[in-house]
Parts: sequence; C-alpha cells; structure tokens
Amino acid sequence: MRKKTVLPLRVSEELQQRRTAPDYIVAVLREAIYEGSLEDGAILNQVAVAEHFGVSRVPVREAMRQLQAEGLLSAEAHRRPIVRRLTLERVMEIFDLRAMIEGYLVEKAMPNIDEKVIAQLAGFIELMHEPLDHNAWLSLNAEFHQALYEPSDATTALELANQLRGRAERYLRMWSEGQGIHRNAEATREHERILEYVRNGDVASARREVEQHILHTRDEAVRMYRNQRPKAIVEPAG
Repeated sequence: MRKKTVLPLRVSEELQQRRTAPDYIVAVLREAIYEGSLEDGAILNQVAVAEHFGVSRVPVREAMRQLQAEGLLSAEAHRRPIVRRLTLERVMEIFDLRAMIEGYLVEKAMPNIDEKVIAQLAGFIELMHEPLDHNAWLSLNAEFHQALYEPSDATTALELANQLRGRAERYLRMWSEGQGIHRNAEATREHERILEYVRNGDVASARREVEQHILHTRDEAVRMYRNQRPKAIVEPAG
C-alpha cells in the first residue's frame, strides 16, 4: 500500500466553503509558497496534492496551471511542477515592475480620492508612528497601499501589484531569515510625502514618490542579498 505524502499545507474550512476547488487549492498553495512552507525547488506531485485536498486531479491541474501563469511554478512539459527559483536579477525586475504599476495606480486613483480616503490614509500613517512590532507595521503598510490604490478601479493592475508584492516578500523573508526589511521609519516618512502630494492634487509628484518608495525597498533588498548570500538562490536566470 502506497504511503500517503504529507504536505506542508494548511486547510481552512471557512475558505474552502467560500471558493471552488481550483480557487481554493490555488490560494492554499500560493500562501505556502509565499510563506516558504513550499521551498524553492519543491516538486509538487499532483496525486499527493489531490489526496491532501480530497479532490480529483482535475481541479489540481487547473490550480497548477494558474500558479504557472503567475510564475510561481515551473511550466516544463512532461515534468512535475516545481516551485520556481528566482535570481537576484529577477527579484529586482519584480520591484521595477511594482514601481511602474503602483505609480500608474496612484495616478489613476487620484481623481477619485476624496477627503474620506485622505483621512483613512492619514490614520494609517499616525498608527505607523506608534511603537509597533514589525508584522503589525507591515499590515498597516499593506492597508495604506490598498486604500491608496483602490480608487483607481484598475482591477488588473491591482491584481498584478498584489501578486508581485507577494512574490517579492517571499524572498525578502528568505534572505533575512524571516525578519524582512526593517525600514519602518524611513518608509513612514515616504508615506507622509505621498499623502501630501495626494492632498495637494500633485499627480506627477505623487507618482514619482510612489515609484521611489518601491525602489528604495528594492535597493535595500539588493543590499540584504549581497550581505546574506542566500544558498537558496542558485540557478541562473533562464
């Protein structure tokens, strides 16, 4: 009798009830990849994944195709899907794309940002000045950016920005041994400048400040990589 493979995946009954099988499997696998439970180079066996979720291989194949399209799994023909490794160059490219997309989002959003949104953004910044642990600050940071970009109504760009942010954060955690980048004070000051430009209706300056905000994190990620020299990133770009 074949031994059942144990996968490092969390199963949420609440999430499972709200989604179709492929969507649910995508969400769980994506989270496991972002958190590092599924490491770079991990091979995913469709049979084992199907058994883990108690489904046929059909929704698993659909989920794998979605994750391949997002760039999280390899897409080589006639081979099992593998969690894709990223080089420093590709991670830098992710940040460059984030800068372009998030700059575009704030430009699209600004005509629709009202006093209520401005007050919400100011509230997030005020909380960021409090003595918070890093994870709490990161949560506020994510809420700030989401509130800033949502008035754009640019659904595709919002989805892309969120995907790219998740992929970048995976490697920031990996390279820092789970600590992430700690530039809370500097980033909060950048948020204040972004809000000031938004409040004054200065679209060009707001876009420029958002782009620089992302690129400053990119530069810190490069410094971190070169200091740590992580073993996980071993394959050349290809």
